[in-house]
Amino acid sequence: MSDLKERVDSELDEQEEQRKESNQNIKENIGNESNQSTEQNEGSGKMCGTKNSDLRSEDSRRTVKIARAYENKIGIEYELQRFQELARIYGVILRKNLVKWNYMLMIMEQYMKWTQEILLLEK
Repeated sequence: MSDLKERVDSELDEQEEQRKESNQNIKENIGNESNQSTEQNEGSGKMCGTKNSDLRSEDSRRTVKIARAYENKIGIEYELQRFQELARIYGVILRKNLVKWNYMLMIMEQYMKWTQEILLLEK
């Protein structure tokens, strides 16, 4: 059981590192694209410079939106995968200890009934 949990934890850690690396690569690519467009637009005329700066700002906004959407997608996929792994682990635990869980649930139900009765009596 602990071996399975350790293996899942290590896999999740690897996936998180990969996600961080891909996010860093995206941020570096955005920075490189911004620098390239700045270098290309330098030296152009005043009218063209204004026009190009408008285009550059529009492109950078679009690139940032795409990067954020990509980060959100990666984050959602990561959380979903993590949830699936945890559900799988807990499913194994529940199957092995189903009798114990049922017994524990019966005890908890009885405890709640007693607690409610005590609260009613105290009123």
